[in-house]
Amino acid sequence: MLSDGSARIIQEIVKAADAQSAELIADAQAQAQNLLKEAEEKAEYERQHIIASVAQEAQLESQRILAEARVREKRAKLLLQEELIQAAFTRGFLMLESFAKRGSDHGILYRDVLVGLTKEAMLSVGQQTMELLCNERDRHIFDRQTVEDISREISAAVGTQVSLRLAAETISCCGGVIVRDSANRLRVDNTFEARLERSRQSLRTEVMRILFATGTP
Repeated sequence: MLSDGSARIIQEIVKAADAQSAELIADAQAQAQNLLKEAEEKAEYERQHIIASVAQEAQLESQRILAEARVREKRAKLLLQEELIQAAFTRGFLMLESFAKRGSDHGILYRDVLVGLTKEAMLSVGQQTMELLCNERDRHIFDRQTVEDISREISAAVGTQVSLRLAAETISCCGGVIVRDSANRLRVDNTFEARLERSRQSLRTEVMRILFATGTP
């Protein structure tokens, strides 16, 4: 049988062991809770990160699709604009061709237009002797009297004697003239086709303004 002193010692040891055990258990529980909390926080962070990443990818994909759609829309619009502009130029050319064949339009005589184009070309060539070329249909317009009248008018304008003659050869065009010097080193192409081509950019801008109320794209 243990003495009272021994019993107290044993009780103190058991009590201390119980306290230490309880403390260890509490520490273990706290560590477990901390680990669980960290795991939950990490899982939540990863979940949010995945959600954010997926959302960002979805947003980028949406932006890419939208950008591609805008590019396709712009390309289609530009294509339509070019088709309409080309149609407008074609219609304008056909109107010039019809005007040349009819000989007049709204009181404007094709003959007067031809004479004006000839004078303009002669002033640009600026030589004393020049030749006039036109298509076969228009040769009758430039009879001797008309050619002499044009020569006299240009001579008076430049203050020196110039002469113009109708070349034997003809050109292929819907209307207008070509004037060249006698050596064929200088020439001004005032055919309808050439003038339309030279004016294409300014006419294109004007057509764009009329058709789309915008400038050149």
